[in-house]
Amino acid sequence: MINYSRRKTPLLLFAVCIAAVFLSGCAAIYKIERAGKKYNNGYVVKRNEVIIPEFTIDNQGKAPEDIKTAEQRLKRRKKKILHFYEEIGYFGSRVMENTRLFLASFSAPFRAPVEGAKYHKYENDPDYRAKIDAQDEEEERIEQERIESIQAQMQQYIEEDLRLEQE
Repeated sequence: MINYSRRKTPLLLFAVCIAAVFLSGCAAIYKIERAGKKYNNGYVVKRNEVIIPEFTIDNQGKAPEDIKTAEQRLKRRKKKILHFYEEIGYFGSRVMENTRLFLASFSAPFRAPVEGAKYHKYENDPDYRAKIDAQDEEEERIEQERIESIQAQMQQYIEEDLRLEQE
C-alpha cells in the first residue's frame, strides 16, 4: 500500500503543476469606445482596458467616426495586428512565462552563486563593467531596431488594409 501511494504522489504533483500553468491565463475583452482628441473623437478598440489604436486608425492616426467602420476594421485587422504585437513582445504567452518562472524557481539555488560572482565582478572591475555595459547597449540597440522594423511592417499592413477598404 505504501509503494502505491509513493508512485502516485509525483504524478499527482506533476498534474497539479501542469493544470496551474495552463489555467493561469484569462481571456481578452475587446470594447469599441469613443476616444479623445488624440484620435479625432473617433471609435477605438480597447483590449483589457488598453487602447490599441492600430485596430481602427487610418494613415493620419485618426479613428473612424462610424462604429460600423470600426467594427469592420477590427474584424479584418485583429489577427494580424495581434501577431505584430506578440512579435514586439506585448501579449506574450502566459503559459510560457509561467513555465519559465516555475522552472527558474528550481534552478535558482544553483544559479545564485554564479550570479553573485558576476555581480561582485561587475561592481569591482571597471573593465568588466564597461564590457557588460557595451554588450547591454548593443542588445538594446538591436532590440530597438527589431521593434522599429515590426512597427514599419504593421504600418505597411494598415496602409494596404485601407487601400483594400477604399476599393
